[in-house]
Amino acid sequence: MTLLVALMMVLSLAGCHAEEKMDEAVNGAMDKVQSAADTEYSSYEDVYGDYSAQLAKKGKTLAKELKKEAPARYEAEGTLGKLYAEKSTELMKLYQKGANALSEYMLFSGDDQESYNEWNTMLRADFEDAKDVLMDAYMEALSEVQ
Repeated sequence: MTLLVALMMVLSLAGCHAEEKMDEAVNGAMDKVQSAADTEYSSYEDVYGDYSAQLAKKGKTLAKELKKEAPARYEAEGTLGKLYAEKSTELMKLYQKGANALSEYMLFSGDDQESYNEWNTMLRADFEDAKDVLMDAYMEALSEVQ
């Protein structure tokens, strides 16, 4: 009988401990969701404005870098294709961050997919404009090194 009571107490305490662990896990997950919901943006326009400006600036910066690095890279590799690919990849990563920020805003604001699509289309156009700046720099650099 004593053994049975002791066993019941151990199981009871283990159950309490397991329940506490479960509560900690659930509360920890809820904290992560809440911190993700605490976005720095209060509208699609805020996200778009931030990333649109970053894309324009990054496009110009990468174009300058490409033109500066072009002679040495062409001499070493015989092509500027790799250099252009590296710079355009940097630009694409920035666009992807912006698209992700837009989708996070949609998710946590409870907005619909249509609004997200409209803002993402505008951001994509800005990415294409920045990529055009980079392509112009590539073509200019290529004509100078050949």
